[in-house]
Amino acid sequence: AGAMAGFYTQDYSESSKSITHAYVRIEKDSLMEKGPVGKLDMLLVLDPSLFNLKEADANREIIVNSTKSVSKQKNVHFLDASEIAFKNTGKAIPNTPMAGAVAKYIQKLQIRQIKQSIEHELHHKPAENGLSAEEGLKSVK
Repeated sequence: AGAMAGFYTQDYSESSKSITHAYVRIEKDSLMEKGPVGKLDMLLVLDPSLFNLKEADANREIIVNSTKSVSKQKNVHFLDASEIAFKNTGKAIPNTPMAGAVAKYIQKLQIRQIKQSIEHELHHKPAENGLSAEEGLKSVK
């Protein structure tokens, strides 16, 4: 979605045991740095059991896939992305609703670019996943 919006983008992921950390850089200028991202502007937590509110940094937006809001911090946002995905696609995979929620807090990206990237990248139910992204944007609190 970042590339479709005219930005330079880079992704990176690392896994340990059953946890995967994935990072995305989206910048106006060419990206020279490689590897893990040091300073995070946003954190997405797809598995709420991995979220520790005590470690929440007030300097970044945090979006958590959860059925309930467990924080009153202004920078911590919640949506039931698994339920949204299940309702639209038949599978409780929270990726596309979470991507839609990003558009609410990252001004570089708009929902139409996220939906375009879903249609381009996902070959399984792209229209339904696009609806999931829209609902993620509308549902995040």
